[in-house]
Amino acid sequence: MLWDVAPTVLAEGPPRRLCGSRCAGSCGGCGHLGRWSARARADLDSSIGGAALSVLTDIGEKSDVPRLFGYLEAAHSGGNDYIYCQCSLVDALARLDYVPAVPVVEAIFDSTVHSYLRIRCAEALSRRSAEFPRGRGVECLTDCEERTREIAIGHVDISVPAVRERLGLIAADPMEGDDNRRVAATRIS
Repeated sequence: MLWDVAPTVLAEGPPRRLCGSRCAGSCGGCGHLGRWSARARADLDSSIGGAALSVLTDIGEKSDVPRLFGYLEAAHSGGNDYIYCQCSLVDALARLDYVPAVPVVEAIFDSTVHSYLRIRCAEALSRRSAEFPRGRGVECLTDCEERTREIAIGHVDISVPAVRERLGLIAADPMEGDDNRRVAATRIS
């Protein structure tokens, strides 16, 4: 099986490591066997473990939530060394509708400087956090990433002071994406 040769492939430099990780990820479609293998090999501290964790975040089930949440807490504690794992884990826990992860995802949102991780946190929080529309969602209206602003525009509470004004600025900004401008204008009309 691929997992048996993965340690050799993943140890042979970045190009082969990337190829090996993608190949391991594609075996995730193997259903129960792929899930079982990913569960058995997932960890944060090795190439093969990272590839298995990536597979598990893609194909994991409700029964994997405690394990995935544990990995998210550990990855968050590990900081920037685990940015990509945090991205995948936030996506997986949101996909699996794990509301108890909200405080950890909020902490990650507040502390990360990685824009793609902020996007994933904003997406998860917009669907799972009752406080997002009046809190972090308002903050997202001024984020540097267009996708993060898009999430906020669709979810922010327009009764919050200054939100209508910010949406008006977005709607009138020629540098903002057309979809964001249109949705912002619709929200305040």
